[in-house]
Amino acid sequence: MGVFYFNSKLKSSNTQYGTFGFLPDNSTVFLSATGGSVNQTRKLESYAGFGEFSVHPTTDLRVFAGARFTHDSPSGSVFI
Repeated sequence: MGVFYFNSKLKSSNTQYGTFGFLPDNSTVFLSATGGSVNQTRKLESYAGFGEFSVHPTTDLRVFAGARFTHDSPSGSVFI
């Protein structure tokens, strides 16, 4: 028998400007002079419980059984 818990949070922010791969990297023409910002937030919370048991119906036969319950709560947001 046992339990499991996991909690993760990630925040990131990126600013992009330039040619965006449409023009050569050494180009003096930019498709975006001011750039664009992307902010992301991701969260994951997960927990589980599990167990196992065995039964011996005869001296030569053993039966094992187990179960697990898992719950995941992923969430996230992106702002452009």
